[in-house]
Amino acid sequence: MRFLALLLTLGSLCGISQAGDLLAIRAKTVYTGTGEILHHAVILVDSGKIVTIGEDLPIERGIPILELDDNQVVVPGFIQPYTRLGSSTRGRNSTDPHVLAKDGFYPTSALKEYAKAGIVLAGYYPAGRGMPGQASVLRPVPADGKSYVVKESSYAKLLTSSSKNEKDRVRSIYEAIEKHKTKAEKHKEKYDKAKDKADKAAKKEKDKDKKKAILEKVGKFAPLKPDAKNQAFMDIESGDLPVLVSLDRAGTFLHFKDALDDKSMDWSLRLPISLESDFANIKEEVGKAGTRVVMDPAISVNPGSRKQRNLPAEFSKAGAKLVLVPRSDSAFGAKNWRKDVVSVIRAGLDEQTALSAMTLECANLLGMGDTHGSLEAGKVADLLILSGKPFEPASEIEAVMVDGKFVHGEAGL
Repeated sequence: MRFLALLLTLGSLCGISQAGDLLAIRAKTVYTGTGEILHHAVILVDSGKIVTIGEDLPIERGIPILELDDNQVVVPGFIQPYTRLGSSTRGRNSTDPHVLAKDGFYPTSALKEYAKAGIVLAGYYPAGRGMPGQASVLRPVPADGKSYVVKESSYAKLLTSSSKNEKDRVRSIYEAIEKHKTKAEKHKEKYDKAKDKADKAAKKEKDKDKKKAILEKVGKFAPLKPDAKNQAFMDIESGDLPVLVSLDRAGTFLHFKDALDDKSMDWSLRLPISLESDFANIKEEVGKAGTRVVMDPAISVNPGSRKQRNLPAEFSKAGAKLVLVPRSDSAFGAKNWRKDVVSVIRAGLDEQTALSAMTLECANLLGMGDTHGSLEAGKVADLLILSGKPFEPASEIEAVMVDGKFVHGEAGL
């Protein structure tokens, strides 16, 4: 193939597989992940980032050019924002929002399969029910062969149900915040009293050294710092720590909203699609709020009937921001991810929406949409080279670039 032959030449002459090198990729078709399709496009990569991208751009002499075949297509790298990366570890039912998933991460052989499937980033969530901690963002291929971790904290996981205990768990977040605020206020009052007493004593004291000693004993005010758990609760309230709420059925959403009671929280929903899913009952409310929903690319039926539902398409049309994840959290699921997405596209999901749901919206869920998830100038050069259109069943992933470096397909370079 001309593509592989050219890569072999460029690889030997310019070392294109090494991050930090300048490379121009010229392709007949580029899906940016923003809804735009570029034709006769040029992507200029330097130091792991996209310097510029556009149609019919001139390329300066001396810059190595990767000329793709006409049938080859470039798309953003896929992002799996809700995974355990092959880990079988079981957590407990707890409320530990300060725990970071990265601290319990151990590389597995499944990682190489994730990279082959075109997954360039993964949101690794903590094991357990309740609120077991915060997801961390990892690379399936470690940077410089060392660290897998790209971002330590992404979202807090909350797996809830329609029980009183789970409603109390949500309410406990804000109860803990109020308790800390009360303690902090008393701490400030205690200091103010001591400071006032010291100021009065210092006013009466004529000796400068003694006056200074009285004031130094009180010192400057130091606010009462929350412990790690309360700090996480406060970050949830402020919106600095988003929450991904996993529901078991539609009715649980009503229980969650009741427990939240209009308190501040930046939340998205994880809606696992089973054969009989009743989530259609909440699509209008979720869509009206413009909430992000994490779903499986699967066709379901109304409970107790044979009426088929394409819930990903329905939620998207209702106004929700769609995120699609593999149907099974495994190497097999990652490999078949695109094929499963094809099934919901054929049933009515917009193709560009589907691509964004595997790339940019996933990056947004992880809080990394400004730097990842689409092919735009200034963003990290994470991209895939496919043998055809992204959702053609016969289309294959021929090469995977992460941080401007080819991590799969290099055997043919």
